[in-house]
Formats: sequence, C-alpha cells, structure tokens
Amino acid sequence: ANQLIARRAFKDELRLATERGEWELTYQPQVRLSDQELIGVEALLRWKHPERGLLFPADFLNTLETHLVAHEVGEWVIDEACRQMAVWRMQGLEKHALSPADIEIEITETIALRSDDQILTALSELRDCGINIAFDDFGTGFASLSTLARLPVTRLKIDRSFVHDLCNRPQGAAIVSAVISLGRS
Repeated sequence: ANQLIARRAFKDELRLATERGEWELTYQPQVRLSDQELIGVEALLRWKHPERGLLFPADFLNTLETHLVAHEVGEWVIDEACRQMAVWRMQGLEKHALSPADIEIEITETIALRSDDQILTALSELRDCGINIAFDDFGTGFASLSTLARLPVTRLKIDRSFVHDLCNRPQGAAIVSAVISLGRS
C-alpha cells in the first residue's frame, strides 16, 4: 500500500513538474571517433526537482513514459531542442537552416515493446519526413530482433554495459561487433 501511495505521489509530482516548467535539457556532444569531428549533440532531459535537485532520466523516465503528461513533455523536448539548434545556427555555430535530417528521435525499449499500429505509423511518418529514429540501450532488455525489424530505426545505440571494458571482455566485443553488423545491414 505504501508503494502505491508513493507512486501516486510521484505521478502527481511529474504533473506539477510539467505545469511549473521544471524540465530542462542538457546537451551532450556527439563526436566522430575517426577524426574527432563534432557531428551533433544529444539533448538529454533533466528534471529540476524542487527538493531532490537535478534528476536524471533513470530517476523518472519509467514512470513518465506511462504518465498522461508524457506527450506534453515529449512535445516540449522537441520544441526546446529545435529552438536551441536554431539559436546555435544564428550564432554562426551552424550555417544551414534546420532540416528534418538534423533531428533524431530516440525511442526506448518501453516504446518499442508497445509499438502498436498507431506508434508504428507515427514513427514511419517521422522517418518518411527525413527524421532519424534511434533505438536507445539496445541489447539489454526484452526487445527481440522481430521487434527491431518492425521499427523504422536509423541508429542502434548499444548499451554501455557492452562497451564498458571492451578491450578486456571478448564476449562484449563479439556482441558489439554483431550489433554493428546488424545495424549496417
């Protein structure tokens, strides 16, 4: 009963976070390893919780994904990331107008496993517009290759547990090699 009450309270906090504008994005550079060229940035969602401080997705994403405000938060993330990209371009950091290919939507396994016709249609429409679709933390959960085959993904993000200590773990290297081959195919 206490867990149920705590979960309900947490859902209420998520709703208030959206109403109060407690969400923020931080940006992580994406660098091409071959020449160290900056090729993009990944927008990372954070929650500026009034009592608990800055929270990372691991602290709230599982609950947010099933919450009624998930759609609203998702729209805010896309709008804010596009706004920031436009600001950087106006400042001369990028010289071309924003295009759909500049955007990559990242889906989690929760979304992949729930991929009914409505979700698949929406993802396919985004992909048809030129927007890229990434599958986050691939390889650690329940998503099968048949799930992957149904999704219009353009990038597989291999979970860090496979790439951590890659040089000393041959089984991890074999999995990473197989996923890279699968992704290229």
